[in-house]
Amino acid sequence: MRDLNAIVVAMIQMRIVKGLENKERNIQHALDMIDAAVIGKPVDIVALPEVFATGFPPLYPVDMDLWKQWGERLPDKVGEEPIESPTLMRLSAKAKEHNIFIQAGSILELDTEGNFHNTACLLDNHGRFLGKYSKVQPWTPEPGGREVFPVIDTEIGKIGMNICYDGSFPEISRILALKGAEIIFRPSEWNDPLSSEGLDWWKIENQSRAIENHCYVVAVSCVEQDELFTYPGRSMMVDPWGRILLAASDGMGERILVHHVNVNEVRRIRNNVLTDNHLADLKVDLYAKEFANIAKERR
Repeated sequence: MRDLNAIVVAMIQMRIVKGLENKERNIQHALDMIDAAVIGKPVDIVALPEVFATGFPPLYPVDMDLWKQWGERLPDKVGEEPIESPTLMRLSAKAKEHNIFIQAGSILELDTEGNFHNTACLLDNHGRFLGKYSKVQPWTPEPGGREVFPVIDTEIGKIGMNICYDGSFPEISRILALKGAEIIFRPSEWNDPLSSEGLDWWKIENQSRAIENHCYVVAVSCVEQDELFTYPGRSMMVDPWGRILLAASDGMGERILVHHVNVNEVRRIRNNVLTDNHLADLKVDLYAKEFANIAKERR
């Protein structure tokens, strides 16, 4: 039985070398960093960045045929073997090897109907596929994903996932929290213009989503530079009160950040705190009615 007072999370802030031709290099590098993260440490779960295996295909102009060439088939059912996903197969073996859960950042997915998604996956400590979430708020011109918000109940807590730009929308994290998520992983490829001094959206958003929902936010980004952007990392963990427990400093350095989360503290706050309890006090019916009216007007 895991000690829910101290679930140890390792965040892998890695350098991504963009391009399908660099996929094997990136996957092996992620595996090597996972090996390093667990040496001498009782790690429960390791988290990777968004599209860590390839980076994004060229953003301007978007060639969807090219994007689809970068995609993999991912499982649809809990426990399904990821035999059509070389990336998940490698991570599944690593999860078994080290007896750890892996939040597999995100992977470019091509589904059986030919649709393209940016998809986050969760593997348990036996390498089993537990579920996936596809980014629903595309950062133009990225394709959109499925409108499904799974929360996965595991022995280390209830886990939700959103991806990068999704974290800019309070509604997504709120839905996950209302469905019980105690830890929200936010794999990202966050770029520099929105993290400059005086305009620190990354930090503000991660703290806000944690405060609003009394949950942990584990936001893992990459270090990278391409023809358009710089990706400065700054991976961080935020507690249910909005305190930053651990964060990588600005810069282009790779990092392995390890800290624990206290799932029982999330449960204590949600069940026992009488003031400023943002989930217990939330007027869900009222807001749902207003959102429904607004949605009708926008159609």
